[in-house]
Amino acid sequence: MKKSKHIVGGASIAVLLAAGIVGNSLCSIYYSQIQAYMQRFVTSSESANSMTDLSKDDAYTQALQLCEEVESEGLVLLKNDNDTLPLGTDKINLFGYNSYKTVYTDYGSGGHHNEDQNFNFIDGFEFAGLQLNPDLTKFYQTTAQKRASMTGMTVSDADFNIYEETLAEYDEYSATFWQDAKAYSDVAVYVIGRMAGEGGDCPLDMAGYYGGEAGRHYLQLQPAEEELLAKLEATFDKVIIVINASNPMDLGFIEDNKVDAAIWAGGPGTTGTIAVAKAMMGEYNPSGHLVDTYAYDVTSSPAYENFGDFTYANSGLTIDGNGDANNGKYMYYQEGIYVGYRYYETRYIGDDNVYTPEEEAEYQKAVQYPFGYGLSYTTFDWSDPQWEVGSQGGQVKVSVKVTNTGNVAGKDVVQLYYTAPYTPGGIEKSAVVLGAFAKTDLLQPGESQTVSMTMNYDDMASYDYKTDKCYVLDAGTYTLSLRSDAHTVKNDLTYDFTVDQTIKYDTTARSTDETVATNQFDDVTAGDGNIGTTLPYLSRADWEGTYPSREASENATANAATIALLTNGNGGSTIDLNDDPAQGTTYTNGEKNGVMLADAAGIVDPDNAVWEQLMNHMSVDEMNNLYGNCGWCSPAVDSIGKPQATECDGPNGIHDLASGLEAAEYASETVLAATWNVDLALKEGEAYGDEDLVNGVSGTYGPGMDIHRSAFGGRAAEYYSEDPLLSGMMAANMVTGLQSRGIYVFAKHFALNDQETNRNGVCIWSNEQAMREIYLRAFEVAIHNVTGDGLNQLGLTGIMESYNRIGTSMVGYSYAMLTQVLRNEWGFQGVVNTDAFAVSNGDLALRAGVDMQLAMGVNVTDTTLKSGYGMQLLRQATKRHLMVLANSSLMTTTRNWTPYWLIALGVVDVILVVAIVLIALHMFKPELFAKKKNKKKAAKA
Repeated sequence: MKKSKHIVGGASIAVLLAAGIVGNSLCSIYYSQIQAYMQRFVTSSESANSMTDLSKDDAYTQALQLCEEVESEGLVLLKNDNDTLPLGTDKINLFGYNSYKTVYTDYGSGGHHNEDQNFNFIDGFEFAGLQLNPDLTKFYQTTAQKRASMTGMTVSDADFNIYEETLAEYDEYSATFWQDAKAYSDVAVYVIGRMAGEGGDCPLDMAGYYGGEAGRHYLQLQPAEEELLAKLEATFDKVIIVINASNPMDLGFIEDNKVDAAIWAGGPGTTGTIAVAKAMMGEYNPSGHLVDTYAYDVTSSPAYENFGDFTYANSGLTIDGNGDANNGKYMYYQEGIYVGYRYYETRYIGDDNVYTPEEEAEYQKAVQYPFGYGLSYTTFDWSDPQWEVGSQGGQVKVSVKVTNTGNVAGKDVVQLYYTAPYTPGGIEKSAVVLGAFAKTDLLQPGESQTVSMTMNYDDMASYDYKTDKCYVLDAGTYTLSLRSDAHTVKNDLTYDFTVDQTIKYDTTARSTDETVATNQFDDVTAGDGNIGTTLPYLSRADWEGTYPSREASENATANAATIALLTNGNGGSTIDLNDDPAQGTTYTNGEKNGVMLADAAGIVDPDNAVWEQLMNHMSVDEMNNLYGNCGWCSPAVDSIGKPQATECDGPNGIHDLASGLEAAEYASETVLAATWNVDLALKEGEAYGDEDLVNGVSGTYGPGMDIHRSAFGGRAAEYYSEDPLLSGMMAANMVTGLQSRGIYVFAKHFALNDQETNRNGVCIWSNEQAMREIYLRAFEVAIHNVTGDGLNQLGLTGIMESYNRIGTSMVGYSYAMLTQVLRNEWGFQGVVNTDAFAVSNGDLALRAGVDMQLAMGVNVTDTTLKSGYGMQLLRQATKRHLMVLANSSLMTTTRNWTPYWLIALGVVDVILVVAIVLIALHMFKPELFAKKKNKKKAAKA
C-alpha cells in the first residue's frame, strides 16, 4: 500500500512539475504575444498617446462619420431608369436576407469581430429616416434566427450558403403577406449580398451548399433569389436592387426592364448603410465609379481558367525539409497582362486600337459595366483640355474643365488613359491603360472646376522580359484620352503624340527607379515544364490559339528541375546558406554605451552615427529576439529603452484582437477605391490613425494591395481594384494619413497573393511582364507616392510578404523579390515582415530580405550568428526595424495598465508549489496527517 502511494504521489508531483515548467516556459517564450493580447493601455476614455488630443469616444465618433462619408462617395449608381432615384417617398419595403445579415466587409483579418456596433441595412435605413415595413423587418429577424439553428449549418462569417427566404416562407409567415406589403408601399428595395474572406475564395460551383444549385457559381443569383426577384417585379411598381458585395457578380438581371434602379454598395462597414439610404433619398448624389470590370459572365475572364485548386500529378509532397508549406499545388497566370479591363478593352478591338461597329457589338455583348463606370443624379460636360507631353524622365500633364450641367450638386471623376502602339508578336500591350485620375469638388449646378492630372512619361513603357529584358517605350503613335470609364471617351477628348525612336531603359533607369530594372525572375518565367511552352501565355496576336483552358492546366506534371527545387530543403529557393559572401568586419555588441532608442528619434538617415552606436549597445540575443518574435507586436528591448509595440490587423480598421476593443469597421477597400478620391483616402488614414493612437496601437497590418485578378478572389474586400495604379494611389494616400499619426504600416501581401485556395505554399507561375506591370505595380506606386514629414519621411514604412511561392521559392526566401526589386530598384527603406508564420527558416528569410517575423521563435541560428555576412544582415534588419519604431507613435504611447495575467500566473505557481509540498509530505511524513485524523476522531468521541 505504501509503495502504491509513493508511485501515485511521485507521478502527481511529476505532472505538476511538468505543468509548471511547461506553462512558465510558454509564458516566457510568448511573453510579448501575451502582453499584446492582454494589454489594456488605457482603462478610461482618455487618449493613450500624446500625439492626439482626441479621447477614445471622439476618435470613434470621427471614424463613424468618416465611414459614412466614404460610402457616400464610393457607392455606385448602376441604373436609374426614369429617375427612380432619388425616392419620391420615405416608405419602402426592404427585402433580402442581407438586409438583416449585412455583409460589412469580409471575414478573417480584414473583417471585424464586434459587429454589434454596426448598422445593418435595416438599422441604417431607419436611422437615415426611411420608414420600413415593420412586418418585413420582423420576418427577417425571425428567419435569421431559424437559419442559425438549422441542423448542420452555422450562419458564420465563412459561410457560402445562400439563406435567402423562399416564397413559401413568406406565405407561411402571413397568408396576406404580399397584399399587405404592397399596401404599405409600392417600392421594393432588394439587398443581395455575397461574403468571402481570408482562406476562402468564392465557390466555383454551389453544389452541396444550402440554397445553391449545382452548375451555378457563388457570384450568380441562386434559385430562391431569382424567385424573390420575379415576385418583386410582379408585385411592386418600383424595384430597386442594392448589391452588398465587394466581389463582382453576374448582374445581367439588373437589365430587366422591371428593375428600375440599382446601386452597388460593396462592403459598407459600420455606418455605410446610412449613406446608402441617404443617397436613395437624395441627400447624397452618387459619385462612385466601379473599380473592376463587370462582365455579364464573370467566368469569361481568362484568369478564371486558372483559378482554383490545381495539384501536380507527380508531386506527392506535403512539406519540404524546412517544414515550409508545399502542398504540391500550383497556379498559372497564363493570361499574362490581360487582367480585368486590360483583357476586355483589348479582346474585341483590332491591332489599330480603333473599334469597328462589329467589334463594338461584340464588346457590348461581353461587358455590362466597364471599369470606372458610374452614374450620377446630375450631368457633366468636359471642355478646354490642355495637353503637355514631356520626354524621357519627364511628365505628362493634362487638365480639363468640368461643368455641372444638371440640376443638383454633384462630383465627377475624370480618368486619363494612354494607348501605346502595338505590333503583333511584339511586347504585349493593353489597348488602354489608366495613367492618372482626378475627382472634382462638389459642384453646384452651373459651376465649373478645372482638374489637373500628372503621370510619369516613363510609366508608359512596357516590360520586355523576352528580348531586351528591361522596360521599353516603343516608337510610334501614342494616344491620350479622357474617359468617364475605361471604354467611353468623353466628348472625343483625345491627343496623339509620336515617339520617334524606341527608348530602352537598359542603361538609364526610369525616373522612379533607383537602378535599371532588369530581369530578376527568369526562373519563374522558365516555368515548370508546362507554362510558357505547351501552355502559352495569352497574346492579342492570337487570342484563340493562346486562350487558357482549365482542362489543359489541370493535373500538370512538374519537370524534374521543379521537383528538385521544391524538395531542396531551402523552401524552393536557390539561396545557399553555406555560401555567404566574405565579410571581414567584426561587429561590437553589448558594449552598454548608454545610447537609447529615444536618442535616434527623428533620425531617418541610416548612415547617422547614432544608429551604429545603438547597434553596438544591443546584444546579439536582443537583435535575434527582435527579428524572430514579432507576432502581433514588436518586442521590448530593455537595454535601449524600447517599449513593446502593439500591432493589429487590418485593412478595414482595427481588428478586434482583444475583447471590448471599440473601433470602426471602415467600408471595404473596394468601396474606398470606388470613391476615386485620394483626399478621402488620406482622410480615412488619418481617422484610422487616430483610432490606433487612442487604443495604444502602434502598427497596422494593412493596407491590402493585391489585385482583383479574378472575381472569385476571397479577399476582394481587402484589396482595392483590378488596376494597380488606382490601387497604389489609394494605398499611398491611406498610408500617408496613417503615418502622419505616427502609425507604421505593413502593406500586404507582397506579392501575387491573389487567391486564398492553397495560399500556403502554392507555386505561382507568371511571366515577368505581368508581374511587374500588374502584380508588383501597386506596391511600386505606393512606395513612390507616400509623402510628408515625421514617419512619412521614410516613405512606406513596411511590407508584409505573402504565403505563396514565386515559382518554387517561398516569397519569404526570394532575394529577387524582397531585395533586388523592392529595395535596389524601387528604393524601399522600410521594414519587411512575414505573414503570420509564413516561413520557418529564419536564416534563409534574413538573407532574402526579411527584417522581422510575424511569428514566435523563428530566429536565426549559428549559421547566421557565426557568419560575418549573417551578422551584417541581422544588424541591418535591426536598424531598419528600430528606425521605423523610433519615428513612430510608440515613443509617445502611455502605458498605464497592470499586467494582471502575470499576477494570475504567480498565483498559479504558488498553488502548484503548495500542492507539490503537500503531496511530498503525504508521501514521506504521513504521520502528520495521521495525527490530525486521530485528533478529529478523539474530538468526536
